[in-house]
Formats: sequence, C-alpha cells, structure tokens
Amino acid sequence: MHYIPVYKHPYYEQFKINEKDFPISESYYEKTISIPCSSKMKIADAKRVVEEIKKVLLK
Repeated sequence: MHYIPVYKHPYYEQFKINEKDFPISESYYEKTISIPCSSKMKIADAKRVVEEIKKVLLK
C-alpha cells in the first residue's frame, strides 16, 4: 500500500498548503514504505517480499 498525504496530490498544489501544518502526516509519510500488494501475487512472491524486507530491517 502507498500513503501520500492528500495535500501532496497534484490537485491540491494550487492551494499552496504548508506541509508544516501537518506534522503527523509528514512524519508518517517519511517513515512508511510501499510494498507490493496484489491479488495476483503468488505465495512465493509474498515470501520474497517478506525476505527482502527482513534483509533491509536486519542490516
């Protein structure tokens, strides 16, 4: 899943929103990762995603 704060979407650029007004959203956005997620993924694909995440987190 991928999270992007609403005010970062192109439509909202016209409003010149200051991201400092949303520190929690910004903090969450900076700390999250996007992982592959699809109903067409096979179990082997999901296991590979998990293994790759483990490699990064256990460095």
